[in-house]
Amino acid sequence: TDGETELSEYINFAIPNIYPGMESYTDQINVVNMGERQASIRFEIVSVNILGTQYTCNDTDLTSDMMVSRLANNFPFHITFGLTNNTIDNNHGTTTFSISAAWPYESGNDEWDTTWGNTAYNFHENNPTSSSIELVIKITAIQSAAS
Repeated sequence: TDGETELSEYINFAIPNIYPGMESYTDQINVVNMGERQASIRFEIVSVNILGTQYTCNDTDLTSDMMVSRLANNFPFHITFGLTNNTIDNNHGTTTFSISAAWPYESGNDEWDTTWGNTAYNFHENNPTSSSIELVIKITAIQSAAS
Protein backbone atom coordinates (compact mmCIF):
# COMPACT_ATOMS: atom_id res chain seq x y z
CA THR A 1 0.00 0.00 0.00
CA ASP A 2 0.99 3.59 -0.36
CA GLY A 3 1.29 6.05 2.46
CA GLU A 4 1.37 5.39 6.16
CA THR A 5 -0.97 2.39 6.26
CA GLU A 6 0.41 -0.63 8.08
CA LEU A 7 0.29 -4.02 6.42
CA SER A 8 0.56 -7.00 8.80
CA GLU A 9 0.84 -10.72 8.23
CA TYR A 10 0.67 -13.50 10.82
CA ILE A 11 3.13 -16.34 10.25
CA ASN A 12 3.06 -19.71 12.04
CA PHE A 13 6.30 -21.52 12.76
CA ALA A 14 6.53 -25.03 14.20
CA ILE A 15 9.66 -26.58 15.64
CA PRO A 16 8.86 -30.29 15.39
CA ASN A 17 11.05 -31.83 18.07
CA ILE A 18 13.40 -30.32 20.64
CA TYR A 19 15.86 -32.30 22.76
CA PRO A 20 19.39 -31.94 24.11
CA GLY A 21 21.91 -32.22 21.28
CA MET A 22 19.29 -31.62 18.58
CA GLU A 23 20.30 -30.52 15.12
CA SER A 24 19.81 -26.77 14.83
CA TYR A 25 16.45 -25.67 13.43
CA THR A 26 16.31 -22.71 11.07
CA ASP A 27 13.46 -21.25 9.06
CA GLN A 28 13.12 -17.99 7.19
CA ILE A 29 10.81 -15.99 5.01
CA ASN A 30 11.64 -13.29 2.51
CA VAL A 31 9.64 -10.08 2.59
CA VAL A 32 9.44 -8.09 -0.64
CA ASN A 33 8.37 -4.47 -0.98
CA MET A 34 6.53 -4.14 -4.29
CA GLY A 35 5.60 -0.53 -3.58
CA GLU A 36 6.99 2.73 -4.88
CA ARG A 37 8.19 3.88 -1.43
CA GLN A 38 10.64 2.53 1.07
CA ALA A 39 9.08 0.55 3.94
CA SER A 40 9.96 -0.05 7.58
CA ILE A 41 9.45 -3.55 8.92
CA ARG A 42 9.21 -5.04 12.38
CA PHE A 43 8.14 -8.30 13.98
CA GLU A 44 6.52 -9.24 17.25
CA ILE A 45 5.69 -12.51 18.93
CA VAL A 46 1.95 -13.00 19.33
CA SER A 47 2.04 -16.38 21.09
CA VAL A 48 4.28 -19.34 21.82
CA ASN A 49 3.38 -22.88 22.81
CA ILE A 50 6.30 -24.71 24.42
CA LEU A 51 5.71 -28.41 25.10
CA GLY A 52 2.01 -27.78 25.69
CA THR A 53 2.37 -24.60 27.76
CA GLN A 54 0.81 -21.58 26.06
CA TYR A 55 2.27 -18.06 26.38
CA THR A 56 0.35 -15.13 24.91
CA CYS A 57 2.07 -11.78 24.51
CA ASN A 58 0.28 -8.56 25.32
CA ASP A 59 1.36 -5.03 26.15
CA THR A 60 1.44 -5.41 29.93
CA ASP A 61 2.28 -8.77 31.57
CA LEU A 62 4.33 -10.39 28.81
CA THR A 63 5.46 -8.21 25.94
CA SER A 64 6.90 -9.49 22.70
CA ASP A 65 10.33 -8.11 23.68
CA MET A 66 10.15 -9.96 27.00
CA MET A 67 9.30 -13.20 25.19
CA VAL A 68 12.16 -12.74 22.71
CA SER A 69 14.53 -12.41 25.67
CA ARG A 70 13.05 -15.42 27.49
CA LEU A 71 13.31 -17.64 24.42
CA ALA A 72 16.96 -16.67 24.00
CA ASN A 73 17.95 -16.96 27.67
CA ASN A 74 15.48 -18.71 30.01
CA PHE A 75 15.47 -22.26 28.66
CA PRO A 76 18.20 -24.83 28.00
CA PHE A 77 17.30 -24.43 24.31
CA HIS A 78 17.72 -21.06 22.65
CA ILE A 79 15.42 -19.51 20.07
CA THR A 80 16.55 -16.38 18.27
CA PHE A 81 15.00 -14.12 15.64
CA GLY A 82 16.39 -11.73 13.09
CA LEU A 83 15.71 -9.35 10.25
CA THR A 84 18.46 -8.71 7.70
CA ASN A 85 17.19 -5.12 7.37
CA ASN A 86 14.62 -3.05 9.25
CA THR A 87 14.07 -0.99 6.11
CA ILE A 88 13.10 -2.38 2.72
CA ASP A 89 13.90 -0.45 -0.43
CA ASN A 90 11.08 0.32 -2.86
CA ASN A 91 10.48 -1.57 -6.13
CA HIS A 92 11.28 -5.16 -5.11
CA GLY A 93 13.58 -4.48 -2.16
CA THR A 94 13.79 -7.44 0.23
CA THR A 95 14.58 -8.40 3.78
CA THR A 96 14.69 -11.81 5.40
CA PHE A 97 13.03 -12.73 8.70
CA SER A 98 14.67 -15.74 10.32
CA ILE A 99 14.11 -17.95 13.34
CA SER A 100 16.69 -20.35 14.76
CA ALA A 101 16.54 -22.88 17.59
CA ALA A 102 19.31 -24.93 19.17
CA TRP A 103 19.69 -27.07 22.28
CA PRO A 104 23.31 -27.95 22.99
CA TYR A 105 23.85 -31.43 24.39
CA GLU A 106 25.35 -29.85 27.50
CA SER A 107 23.92 -26.47 28.45
CA GLY A 108 26.16 -26.26 31.51
CA ASN A 109 23.29 -27.02 33.90
CA ASP A 110 22.78 -30.80 34.22
CA GLU A 111 19.66 -30.51 36.40
CA TRP A 112 18.03 -28.14 33.95
CA ASP A 113 18.95 -30.35 30.97
CA THR A 114 17.53 -33.42 32.71
CA THR A 115 14.29 -31.73 33.79
CA TRP A 116 13.61 -30.16 30.39
CA GLY A 117 14.83 -33.23 28.51
CA ASN A 118 12.37 -35.41 30.44
CA THR A 119 9.59 -32.88 29.86
CA ALA A 120 10.29 -32.88 26.10
CA TYR A 121 10.42 -36.70 26.00
CA ASN A 122 7.14 -37.07 27.92
CA PHE A 123 5.44 -34.43 25.75
CA HIS A 124 6.29 -36.36 22.58
CA GLU A 125 5.30 -39.70 24.07
CA ASN A 126 1.87 -38.26 24.94
CA ASN A 127 1.52 -36.02 21.84
CA PRO A 128 3.32 -37.81 18.98
CA THR A 129 1.81 -35.62 16.25
CA SER A 130 2.32 -32.26 17.99
CA SER A 131 5.29 -29.96 17.50
CA SER A 132 7.50 -29.18 20.48
CA ILE A 133 7.22 -25.44 19.91
CA GLU A 134 4.67 -23.47 17.93
CA LEU A 135 5.05 -19.74 17.42
CA VAL A 136 2.77 -17.10 15.91
CA ILE A 137 4.75 -14.11 14.66
CA LYS A 138 3.25 -10.86 13.39
CA ILE A 139 5.31 -9.11 10.73
CA THR A 140 4.32 -5.51 10.03
CA ALA A 141 5.46 -3.19 7.26
CA ILE A 142 4.67 0.47 6.74
CA GLN A 143 5.68 2.51 3.72
CA SER A 144 7.19 5.94 4.14
CA ALA A 145 4.91 8.88 3.60
CA ALA A 146 5.17 10.78 0.34
CA SER A 147 7.61 13.67 0.46
